[in-house]
Amino acid sequence: MSAPSEVTVVAFFSRLQSITQEQFYAEWNKHGALEVPWLKKHGVINYIQMQTPSNLRNELETALKDAPHKPKMLPFDGCVIMTCESIEKLLGAFRDPYYAEVIAPDEARFVDAQHSHLAASGEVPPAGTAGITNRWMVDGKPMIDVAEGEKKLKEVEAKHGK
Repeated sequence: MSAPSEVTVVAFFSRLQSITQEQFYAEWNKHGALEVPWLKKHGVINYIQMQTPSNLRNELETALKDAPHKPKMLPFDGCVIMTCESIEKLLGAFRDPYYAEVIAPDEARFVDAQHSHLAASGEVPPAGTAGITNRWMVDGKPMIDVAEGEKKLKEVEAKHGK
């Protein structure tokens, strides 16, 4: 079976337990500006960040308590939904020096990688969540100010001769 030409990836994130949900969301919002130029470079078409505060998840769980097929509420603080040109291009993003030098260290300040989860198209578990949607990139166009991320991306590319 040939790989699809467009792939959706969903990543579920947990915050470090040493910070509050509010602090996590504030840092994650700033992080989006660093990610968008790098993701666009690697074939990401749409990038949606969904903040999933516990109060919204609890409200949804309560509202569905009597539903015949009550979904399990996912315990994550947020998720990202990305549409990519291909999985190969997205995987290439993680080999880009920008990931190691900018993205990963920034995420380490607020994301608990041990309790986060990544799923490609068709792998999302039968569970649910509720949250606040932030569209950082739509149809390949940034929806937020990405000047800082673009500057850092150019610095890393210049450093590595790209």
